[in-house]
Amino acid sequence: MSNKTEQREWIKEEKKGPYSERGGHRCSRPDLAFALSSRHNLADQSCRSIPLTALTLQEPVKVIDRRSSAHSASRTAAILLITLLWLPGQGQAVAADTYMEGIQYREITPPQGTPSGTGVEVIEMFWYGCRTCYSLQPFFQQWKKNRPASVQYTYMPAANFDNMRFLAQAFYTAQSLQIEEKVHIPLFTAIHGQRRDLGNKEALAKFFAEYGVSRDRFEGHFNSPSVAQAVEAAVRYSKLYGIAGAPTIVINGRYRVDPSMIRSTDELLGVISFLVNKELARIDAP
Repeated sequence: MSNKTEQREWIKEEKKGPYSERGGHRCSRPDLAFALSSRHNLADQSCRSIPLTALTLQEPVKVIDRRSSAHSASRTAAILLITLLWLPGQGQAVAADTYMEGIQYREITPPQGTPSGTGVEVIEMFWYGCRTCYSLQPFFQQWKKNRPASVQYTYMPAANFDNMRFLAQAFYTAQSLQIEEKVHIPLFTAIHGQRRDLGNKEALAKFFAEYGVSRDRFEGHFNSPSVAQAVEAAVRYSKLYGIAGAPTIVINGRYRVDPSMIRSTDELLGVISFLVNKELARIDAP
Protein backbone atom coordinates (compact mmCIF):
# COMPACT_ATOMS: atom_id res chain seq x y z
CA MET A 1 0.00 0.00 0.00
CA SER A 2 1.40 3.41 -0.99
CA ASN A 3 1.98 6.25 1.46
CA LYS A 4 -0.70 8.37 -0.22
CA THR A 5 -3.22 5.53 -0.07
CA GLU A 6 -2.47 5.00 3.63
CA GLN A 7 -2.87 8.70 4.33
CA ARG A 8 -6.22 8.79 2.50
CA GLU A 9 -7.42 5.86 4.59
CA TRP A 10 -6.19 7.61 7.73
CA ILE A 11 -8.19 10.72 6.86
CA LYS A 12 -11.29 8.57 6.31
CA GLU A 13 -10.80 6.85 9.65
CA GLU A 14 -10.26 10.20 11.37
CA LYS A 15 -13.61 11.47 10.08
CA LYS A 16 -15.46 8.33 11.14
CA GLY A 17 -14.67 8.52 14.87
CA PRO A 18 -14.54 7.49 17.64
CA TYR A 19 -10.82 7.97 16.98
CA SER A 20 -11.16 11.44 15.50
CA GLU A 21 -9.87 14.56 17.25
CA ARG A 22 -13.45 15.34 18.23
CA GLY A 23 -13.81 11.89 19.78
CA GLY A 24 -10.91 12.53 22.14
CA HIS A 25 -9.57 8.97 21.96
CA ARG A 26 -6.25 7.40 21.00
CA CYS A 27 -5.15 7.21 17.35
CA SER A 28 -6.66 4.31 15.47
CA ARG A 29 -3.51 4.06 13.35
CA PRO A 30 -0.50 4.04 15.71
CA ASP A 31 1.88 3.26 12.82
CA LEU A 32 1.44 6.79 11.47
CA ALA A 33 3.45 9.61 12.99
CA PHE A 34 1.47 12.13 14.96
CA ALA A 35 1.92 15.37 16.83
CA LEU A 36 0.18 16.08 20.10
CA SER A 37 -1.93 19.18 20.22
CA SER A 38 -2.51 21.53 23.11
CA ARG A 39 -6.23 21.38 22.31
CA HIS A 40 -6.44 17.87 23.76
CA ASN A 41 -5.93 16.13 27.05
CA LEU A 42 -2.61 14.41 26.43
CA ALA A 43 -3.47 11.62 28.84
CA ASP A 44 -5.74 10.29 26.08
CA GLN A 45 -2.95 10.76 23.51
CA SER A 46 -5.41 12.35 21.09
CA CYS A 47 -3.64 13.21 17.90
CA ARG A 48 -3.69 14.68 14.45
CA SER A 49 -2.11 13.26 11.35
CA ILE A 50 0.85 15.17 9.92
CA PRO A 51 2.20 14.71 6.38
CA LEU A 52 5.60 13.26 7.22
CA THR A 53 5.39 10.63 4.49
CA ALA A 54 8.90 9.40 5.23
CA LEU A 55 7.64 8.27 8.63
CA THR A 56 4.77 6.04 7.50
CA LEU A 57 5.97 2.85 9.17
CA GLN A 58 4.67 -0.70 9.10
CA GLU A 59 5.92 -1.40 12.62
CA PRO A 60 7.44 0.64 15.45
CA VAL A 61 10.91 1.99 14.75
CA LYS A 62 13.53 -0.18 16.42
CA VAL A 63 15.71 2.84 17.08
CA ILE A 64 18.27 3.09 15.66
CA ASP A 65 19.60 -0.03 14.00
CA ARG A 66 16.39 -1.73 12.77
CA ARG A 67 14.14 -0.06 10.23
CA SER A 68 12.40 -0.77 6.94
CA SER A 69 14.22 -0.19 3.65
CA ALA A 70 11.98 2.80 2.94
CA HIS A 71 12.88 4.32 6.31
CA SER A 72 16.59 3.71 5.63
CA ALA A 73 16.30 5.43 2.26
CA SER A 74 14.61 8.42 3.87
CA ARG A 75 17.31 8.59 6.52
CA THR A 76 20.04 8.47 3.85
CA ALA A 77 18.36 11.30 1.96
CA ALA A 78 18.12 13.30 5.17
CA ILE A 79 21.82 12.81 5.90
CA LEU A 80 22.72 13.96 2.38
CA LEU A 81 20.55 17.03 2.84
CA ILE A 82 22.22 17.87 6.15
CA THR A 83 25.63 17.65 4.47
CA LEU A 84 24.49 19.89 1.61
CA LEU A 85 23.04 22.48 3.94
CA TRP A 86 26.36 22.92 5.72
CA LEU A 87 28.27 23.48 2.45
CA PRO A 88 28.74 27.25 2.00
CA GLY A 89 26.85 28.75 -0.92
CA GLN A 90 24.76 25.67 -1.72
CA GLY A 91 21.75 24.45 0.27
CA GLN A 92 21.58 27.66 2.31
CA ALA A 93 20.70 29.78 -0.74
CA VAL A 94 17.78 27.50 -1.61
CA ALA A 95 16.59 27.48 1.99
CA ALA A 96 16.69 31.28 2.20
CA ASP A 97 14.25 31.49 -0.73
CA THR A 98 12.07 28.61 0.44
CA TYR A 99 11.63 28.73 4.20
CA MET A 100 9.31 31.43 5.46
CA GLU A 101 8.23 32.57 8.90
CA GLY A 102 4.65 31.49 9.52
CA ILE A 103 4.90 28.74 6.90
CA GLN A 104 7.72 26.39 7.97
CA TYR A 105 8.62 28.00 11.30
CA ARG A 106 7.50 30.64 13.76
CA GLU A 107 9.39 33.47 15.40
CA ILE A 108 9.26 33.60 19.18
CA THR A 109 8.43 37.14 20.23
CA PRO A 110 9.93 38.51 22.26
CA PRO A 111 13.06 36.32 22.02
CA GLN A 112 13.63 34.18 25.10
CA GLY A 113 16.72 32.87 26.82
CA THR A 114 18.11 29.35 26.61
CA PRO A 115 19.32 26.93 29.31
CA SER A 116 23.00 27.45 28.44
CA GLY A 117 22.69 31.16 27.74
CA THR A 118 25.70 31.12 25.40
CA GLY A 119 26.27 30.72 21.66
CA VAL A 120 23.67 29.05 19.45
CA GLU A 121 21.57 26.40 21.14
CA VAL A 122 19.14 23.97 19.52
CA ILE A 123 16.58 22.59 21.97
CA GLU A 124 14.65 19.42 21.19
CA MET A 125 11.38 19.69 23.10
CA PHE A 126 10.08 16.13 23.40
CA TRP A 127 7.79 13.90 25.41
CA TYR A 128 8.52 10.22 25.92
CA GLY A 129 4.82 9.47 25.38
CA CYS A 130 4.89 11.06 21.91
CA ARG A 131 5.20 8.61 19.03
CA THR A 132 6.35 11.25 16.55
CA CYS A 133 9.21 12.15 18.91
CA TYR A 134 10.16 8.47 18.89
CA SER A 135 9.90 8.08 15.11
CA LEU A 136 12.03 11.17 14.47
CA GLN A 137 14.88 10.13 16.76
CA PRO A 138 17.10 8.65 13.99
CA PHE A 139 16.85 11.94 12.09
CA PHE A 140 17.42 14.18 15.11
CA GLN A 141 20.34 12.01 16.23
CA GLN A 142 22.00 12.28 12.82
CA TRP A 143 21.48 16.06 12.72
CA LYS A 144 22.98 16.32 16.18
CA LYS A 145 25.99 14.28 15.07
CA ASN A 146 26.62 16.49 12.02
CA ARG A 147 25.95 19.89 13.57
CA PRO A 148 28.65 22.58 13.69
CA ALA A 149 30.92 22.21 16.71
CA SER A 150 29.90 25.64 18.02
CA VAL A 151 26.20 24.71 18.18
CA GLN A 152 24.90 23.19 21.40
CA TYR A 153 22.15 20.55 21.24
CA THR A 154 19.95 20.25 24.33
CA TYR A 155 17.15 17.84 25.24
CA MET A 156 14.28 19.36 27.16
CA PRO A 157 11.00 17.61 27.95
CA ALA A 158 7.91 19.52 26.90
CA ALA A 159 5.84 19.95 30.04
CA ASN A 160 2.80 21.94 29.00
CA PHE A 161 0.38 19.77 30.94
CA ASP A 162 0.41 18.16 34.37
CA ASN A 163 0.30 14.65 32.92
CA MET A 164 3.51 15.33 30.98
CA ARG A 165 5.47 16.08 34.13
CA PHE A 166 5.95 12.48 35.25
CA LEU A 167 8.02 11.50 32.21
CA ALA A 168 9.80 14.86 32.38
CA GLN A 169 10.76 13.85 35.91
CA ALA A 170 12.03 10.53 34.51
CA PHE A 171 14.31 12.40 32.08
CA TYR A 172 15.78 14.66 34.74
CA THR A 173 16.23 11.68 37.05
CA ALA A 174 18.37 10.06 34.36
CA GLN A 175 20.26 13.33 33.94
CA SER A 176 20.83 13.57 37.69
CA LEU A 177 22.13 9.99 37.69
CA GLN A 178 24.41 10.91 34.75
CA ILE A 179 22.93 8.20 32.52
CA GLU A 180 20.88 10.51 30.28
CA GLU A 181 22.58 9.48 27.02
CA LYS A 182 22.50 5.82 28.06
CA VAL A 183 18.74 5.60 28.65
CA HIS A 184 17.26 8.36 26.46
CA ILE A 185 16.59 6.25 23.36
CA PRO A 186 15.82 3.06 25.35
CA LEU A 187 13.08 4.95 27.23
CA PHE A 188 11.40 5.80 23.93
CA THR A 189 11.86 2.24 22.70
CA ALA A 190 10.45 0.71 25.88
CA ILE A 191 7.26 2.77 25.60
CA HIS A 192 6.67 2.60 21.84
CA GLY A 193 8.69 -0.36 20.57
CA GLN A 194 8.03 -2.72 23.48
CA ARG A 195 4.66 -1.23 24.51
CA ARG A 196 5.70 -1.03 28.16
CA ASP A 197 3.68 1.10 30.55
CA LEU A 198 6.18 3.37 32.29
CA GLY A 199 3.57 5.79 33.58
CA ASN A 200 4.05 4.92 37.24
CA LYS A 201 6.98 5.02 39.64
CA GLU A 202 7.12 1.26 40.21
CA ALA A 203 7.47 0.48 36.49
CA LEU A 204 9.97 3.30 36.04
CA ALA A 205 12.10 2.04 38.93
CA LYS A 206 12.24 -1.39 37.28
CA PHE A 207 13.33 0.22 34.01
CA PHE A 208 16.15 2.12 35.74
CA ALA A 209 17.18 -1.09 37.52
CA GLU A 210 17.93 -2.56 34.08
CA TYR A 211 20.67 0.08 33.83
CA GLY A 212 22.23 -0.66 37.19
CA VAL A 213 20.30 1.85 39.30
CA SER A 214 19.15 0.50 42.67
CA ARG A 215 15.67 1.30 43.95
CA ASP A 216 17.10 3.52 46.71
CA ARG A 217 19.25 5.51 44.26
CA PHE A 218 16.33 5.88 41.88
CA GLU A 219 14.02 7.11 44.66
CA GLY A 220 16.65 9.49 45.99
CA HIS A 221 17.16 11.20 42.64
CA PHE A 222 13.56 10.98 41.43
CA ASN A 223 12.31 12.77 44.55
CA SER A 224 15.21 15.21 44.86
CA PRO A 225 14.72 19.00 44.96
CA SER A 226 17.12 19.44 42.02
CA VAL A 227 15.00 17.20 39.77
CA ALA A 228 11.83 19.01 40.89
CA GLN A 229 13.45 22.36 40.04
CA ALA A 230 14.52 21.07 36.62
CA VAL A 231 10.96 19.97 35.85
CA GLU A 232 9.63 23.39 36.87
CA ALA A 233 12.21 25.03 34.61
CA ALA A 234 11.00 22.85 31.71
CA VAL A 235 7.42 23.95 32.46
CA ARG A 236 8.53 27.58 32.42
CA TYR A 237 10.45 27.26 29.15
CA SER A 238 7.55 25.39 27.52
CA LYS A 239 5.34 28.40 28.25
CA LEU A 240 7.95 30.99 27.24
CA TYR A 241 8.55 29.24 23.92
CA GLY A 242 4.83 28.84 23.23
CA ILE A 243 5.09 25.07 22.90
CA ALA A 244 1.77 23.63 21.67
CA GLY A 245 2.86 20.01 21.32
CA ALA A 246 5.73 17.60 20.96
CA PRO A 247 8.09 17.42 19.25
CA THR A 248 9.08 21.05 18.75
CA ILE A 249 12.57 22.31 17.92
CA VAL A 250 13.56 25.67 19.39
CA ILE A 251 16.51 27.51 17.87
CA ASN A 252 18.27 29.82 20.28
CA GLY A 253 15.06 30.93 21.98
CA ARG A 254 14.13 32.86 18.82
CA TYR A 255 12.51 30.37 16.45
CA ARG A 256 10.16 27.43 16.84
CA VAL A 257 9.82 24.55 14.37
CA ASP A 258 6.74 22.35 14.66
CA PRO A 259 6.77 19.20 12.44
CA SER A 260 3.03 19.64 11.81
CA MET A 261 3.99 22.64 9.62
CA ILE A 262 6.50 20.59 7.62
CA ARG A 263 5.97 18.41 4.52
CA SER A 264 8.85 15.95 4.94
CA THR A 265 11.78 15.01 7.13
CA ASP A 266 14.11 16.58 4.56
CA GLU A 267 12.31 19.88 4.94
CA LEU A 268 12.25 19.58 8.73
CA LEU A 269 16.02 19.18 8.94
CA GLY A 270 16.51 21.83 6.28
CA VAL A 271 14.50 24.40 8.24
CA ILE A 272 16.47 23.64 11.41
CA SER A 273 19.78 24.06 9.58
CA PHE A 274 18.58 27.24 7.88
CA LEU A 275 17.62 28.83 11.21
CA VAL A 276 20.85 27.72 12.87
CA ASN A 277 22.83 29.33 10.04
CA LYS A 278 20.72 32.46 10.44
CA GLU A 279 21.56 32.65 14.15
CA LEU A 280 25.25 31.95 13.55
CA ALA A 281 25.33 34.81 11.05
CA ARG A 282 23.52 37.15 13.45
CA ILE A 283 25.93 36.41 16.29
CA ASP A 284 28.99 36.76 14.04
CA ALA A 285 27.78 40.03 12.52
CA PRO A 286 29.77 43.11 13.64
